[in-house]
Amino acid sequence: RKAESYLLKKDYTQALNTINQTKEKYPNISSVLFLSGSINTLLKNNKTAIEDLEKGLSIEPENQSAQKLLKQLKGG
Repeated sequence: RKAESYLLKKDYTQALNTINQTKEKYPNISSVLFLSGSINTLLKNNKTAIEDLEKGLSIEPENQSAQKLLKQLKGG
């Protein structure tokens, strides 16, 4: 939730710092991975974004938003 509040303020760097801390505690929660992927996309950290989205989709493969973002990142 904290990361999302930073996103609303367009403070992407702080959002990334917050989500990275959350990801360390909960590395296999798809929603955390999808949010991390989204934040990394906004910061143009495409390699990390793709890794997070792919890991998230391995846990929750039916997430259409993550599928769409991943496809965009991969140039499709």
